[in-house]
Amino acid sequence: MSTSSPDRFRIWFRRIMVFAAVGLGVLVIALTLRAAYAFRDRNPSHEMSLQIETRGAGALPHALRILDHVAAAGISPAESAGIGVHARSVEVPIANVNFLLAPVLGLLDRGHVRWRTLRTEVALATVGDASIACLPGEVYPELINGGMERAPGGDFDLDPVEVPHLRALLPGKVKFVFGLANDEIGYIIPKSEWDEEPPWLYGSPKRVYGEINSVGPETALILHQAMRQLVDDHARAQKP
Repeated sequence: MSTSSPDRFRIWFRRIMVFAAVGLGVLVIALTLRAAYAFRDRNPSHEMSLQIETRGAGALPHALRILDHVAAAGISPAESAGIGVHARSVEVPIANVNFLLAPVLGLLDRGHVRWRTLRTEVALATVGDASIACLPGEVYPELINGGMERAPGGDFDLDPVEVPHLRALLPGKVKFVFGLANDEIGYIIPKSEWDEEPPWLYGSPKRVYGEINSVGPETALILHQAMRQLVDDHARAQKP
């Protein structure tokens, strides 16, 4: 008898599990929930449990595929693992007027270090051969895994500047990227894909969503440069 996915999941994870936001934002979740609502009661009292169940069910096949790959590769657990943390504060220019008004209106409980500038944080944590990039917002997946391009219709008409992508930049054999880490400054969007003015990206007939909830087009590059510096700090710390 074959083992069902939930049973296989319990076999793999008979321990504490941690959920972290990665390169998944409202856009992906909304599409998932829309499909789920087509088959479920849309009673508002069930919405939270539906979201949790839908996200978990959607992630499960991918988690099992990765675990199967790890098992097939013969990667064994480390008997001991050193832990390291490097962090850096960065200043990000605020191009989005909404992020200027929100603290004044009481919607965001934060200040600015100076006019049109906020301070946030990036961090790099390492545990043995695993590394975790910690970023303060919702990261577009192509910044993590690659796939950025000179997007037709983009406001800046330039090649990607946040290169290499984060997973290629990080040290170690197992690489994670955590979003919403220590802060939330909105969407983190590749500059080559930034689009606030027509023509819209890829010939879209209407404005694309994302920029309205992002600090500005320089954010991704500033955070990427800071992460590169943290990776360099980690490399220096490993030298005898």
